[in-house]
Amino acid sequence: MLKQLMTIQTPAALLSCCLAVLLALPSHADSLQREGFPLIDGVTLIGVKDGQLQYRTAAGDRAVDLTEIATLSIDSVPEFKAGVDAMKKGELRSAQRSLENVWGGSRVQWIRHLAGFYLVQVYDQRGEPVDAAAVYSKLASESADLHFLSKAPVASLSEADENQKTRIGEQIMAVVKDAKGEHRKLLRAYHRQVVGEDAPLPEIDDPAGRQVTAANDTKAKSKVILPQGVWKMLELKNQPEGKWDAITLLSQGDAKASLEAIKPWLSNPGDLPEKLFIRGLAQLMLADQAKDEKLYQDAGLTFMRIVIHFDRNGQAHPLVAPAKLEVAYIHKQIGREDIYDRLLEQVFLALDEAKDYPEYRKRYYQVIGEEVPKEEDQP
Repeated sequence: MLKQLMTIQTPAALLSCCLAVLLALPSHADSLQREGFPLIDGVTLIGVKDGQLQYRTAAGDRAVDLTEIATLSIDSVPEFKAGVDAMKKGELRSAQRSLENVWGGSRVQWIRHLAGFYLVQVYDQRGEPVDAAAVYSKLASESADLHFLSKAPVASLSEADENQKTRIGEQIMAVVKDAKGEHRKLLRAYHRQVVGEDAPLPEIDDPAGRQVTAANDTKAKSKVILPQGVWKMLELKNQPEGKWDAITLLSQGDAKASLEAIKPWLSNPGDLPEKLFIRGLAQLMLADQAKDEKLYQDAGLTFMRIVIHFDRNGQAHPLVAPAKLEVAYIHKQIGREDIYDRLLEQVFLALDEAKDYPEYRKRYYQVIGEEVPKEEDQP
């Protein structure tokens, strides 16, 4: 396949070949078992929403409460089941190794969060309150499903010394300022159990407040919809000067300047999906302005690099689904409605995890030419 790709000269042919690979990707064979029910094999796990695991069978889409699941096997992440099985047997060291690998290695957010949920319990049972707090706080900072925060690691606090409790308190304080709603309430309750006081959690001075405020202002005034993962690049600390100027320029509608700004950073593999996405959107903006098929194809190839290289073994980078959506849009613009329809079906299933793609769902409705549902049209 690689040799074939290298011999193709035109963007259109290369884009078609990449799409053939994408549309021919095999499905996974996951399995799950509810308490008191037979094992259901050959399902496709979709994600977690409101405490329920969503999955697909030949008969259609289904959902089951996470609290009712006895066994869960994820085809692309065998270490997850190994870790949970070891935890249930009391083999905590082995469970920790497996779950740490999933927590640190999976690009699929709901799988990471599920592994983190169990990893918090393992750390808590092993008497490692600081590590447990780090994972729990990270789950809260990523707005994980509330089920994953339902078991705060408080058992190990009884043996924690003052230094450990101070460190745990600092970890909670570092994320609570950005938490909202129920996530903030759970963090406050956990903090009170750590420090042993009933006083309200104090507000925190944010040394990066100006930087975050500037990013939010840019986002509010943006002339283009960007995924949350790209916007977060503007908030990163200790970045080289000018690295993310391309995001600001793109948000201002200056596609040419954005392309020039991102060019020096493309040779470095770090943050490559984000940089490719910025480049692809800038190319797409120019294509829309000129209504030029070749420019559309160039943009499509950039987005396809994200889809092909960052969706391995079923562990997709968060920008894969938005990239597929743009590839679908491009095929709509060049008159390939058949490919547009097939890709759009894949994209909808991925974007259905609204917590992973809070902003880009608006782009989905923009592409299909429909109004954003009122319940989703929130800041």
